[in-house]
Amino acid sequence: MTAHATTAYAETQYDPLRGQETVLVVEDEPVIRGLVCGMLQRSGFTVLDAGNGDEAILLAGTGIRIDLLLTDVVMPSMSGRALAERLQTMLPLLRVLFTSGYSAGALREHGVLDHGSRILEKPYSADTLRRNVRDALDDAR
Repeated sequence: MTAHATTAYAETQYDPLRGQETVLVVEDEPVIRGLVCGMLQRSGFTVLDAGNGDEAILLAGTGIRIDLLLTDVVMPSMSGRALAERLQTMLPLLRVLFTSGYSAGALREHGVLDHGSRILEKPYSADTLRRNVRDALDDAR
């Protein structure tokens, strides 16, 4: 077996964390938003991105299919929770994954998020992001 054949075989390996769904990433920090979008795109996802809630609502209003909202919790002008509530009225099947630099416990304790909300604490690795995105998409399907 040649090295080329081994590489080709490795590239065709099944990766349960890959996806074909569309993820809307809402993050007010451009550098973080770019990194997250890149990680998801390399995993096969179609990625839309917005720097704030208003941009996200405009995107959702275009009729583009969105399977998952990945949003920062704390953002200027509109919180991630308020954004999720608005988008879920527009897209009832939308899954939501929150992300924050604050701990999940603190966010829930202060009423920022409900106890059933999915949250990914920053910082996180590409694999942790992919696993959480895949879990959120596959939940209740």
